[in-house]
Amino acid sequence: MEAYSFRRIVSELYFILLLSAALSFAAGFILQENLDKILKTSMLIALVPPINDMGGNIGCIVGSRMGTALHLGTIRPGRRGGTLRKNFWGGITSGILSFAATGLALLCLKPLGVPRWVAPVFFLAGVFQTLIAVYVSISLAFIAFEKGLDPDNVVAPLITSICDIGGVVSLFLAARLLGI
Repeated sequence: MEAYSFRRIVSELYFILLLSAALSFAAGFILQENLDKILKTSMLIALVPPINDMGGNIGCIVGSRMGTALHLGTIRPGRRGGTLRKNFWGGITSGILSFAATGLALLCLKPLGVPRWVAPVFFLAGVFQTLIAVYVSISLAFIAFEKGLDPDNVVAPLITSICDIGGVVSLFLAARLLGI
């Protein structure tokens, strides 16, 4: 089967998009189940979109790089090497730096009424989200490639939905760990 045929793209994406929708619904259910916590600390809900977006972006970047490396043969499933290590640490570093910069920006909003706890919760949740996004993106790229699927058709939709769940869970975990 040709790598970029219409039929292949549609057949690979159909199930993946259904699974992605189900995962996104799960993130909504997690929010619903924690409604009492959200109502007590309503600022948490404002952090959901940026943490999900940033995590999904990091995951998509790493997943895209992994897909390209797998197609080019610079990375092979089951082998660890310099290219894999560079992509892993590059994703982790860029994610943590992005969440740190955003956390610092949130500290600057204190005069506008943003509580002080928002920045450390967002940063810690971002570290969790980065770890999830990078590890899962790499894993999904390898799994898809080994199954004969195009990682470009699999990683981006799934990682964005997984990061929807990861972001919500990371925020609640960070808030709990920091006593919020």
